[in-house]
Amino acid sequence: MSEINRRKYTPMRKAISNAMNKSIHSGAQLTLGLAFDATNLLKARKKIKQSGAEISPTVNDIVIFALSRAIKQNPALNGIIGEGYFDEYSVAHIAVAVDTPKGLITPVVKDASEKSLNEIAQDTKALFKKAMDQKLTLEEIKSGTFTISNLGLSGVSFFTPILNPPQAALLGVGSPIPTLKMVDGEVVEFKQITLSLTMDHGPNDGAAGAKFVKEIATILENIDEYLNE
Repeated sequence: MSEINRRKYTPMRKAISNAMNKSIHSGAQLTLGLAFDATNLLKARKKIKQSGAEISPTVNDIVIFALSRAIKQNPALNGIIGEGYFDEYSVAHIAVAVDTPKGLITPVVKDASEKSLNEIAQDTKALFKKAMDQKLTLEEIKSGTFTISNLGLSGVSFFTPILNPPQAALLGVGSPIPTLKMVDGEVVEFKQITLSLTMDHGPNDGAAGAKFVKEIATILENIDEYLNE
């Protein structure tokens, strides 16, 4: 009896493998990790869920909303890399990594920085369904300027996402992890989420990435201020 089970790549698996291999070898990738206090983020999600609203944005929707606002304030990492140039976009078109039975697909929430949280939630719900039903159009997959990959339900706290070329940056989101901190001399438990920003060192230096991921974390830690605008 053979100890080896050879699994031949499907066309989708082969395409993903080729794209990731090309990504790793075509640019200087750097990943920056930053953990933030997710207390307000998780409270906001719980409050929305309990409101009984017809549209119930997920944590991922809220992170997309926060990411798109950070991009609007600082678009330096939002765009497409070319041969010796970088096209910086002032509007965020967020590609969202979706794990389907056929493989990883990244449908795009168009104009995310111009949309409300509810509009983003509507878009992601429709795109995820089309992804699972294998009905996405080429335009719905290829037009992203920035990608988000959320492993929030996996238990993974930190990872190093691989860029989705020709985009210049990608945000990884880890799972909420119970953590302890000192508050007024007492030990308090809270949920911490780690953001993993992978960026290409060509268009920007690490300092720009550090500033950007800190901006995202700050928005998420104070998300109520943004949702109540």
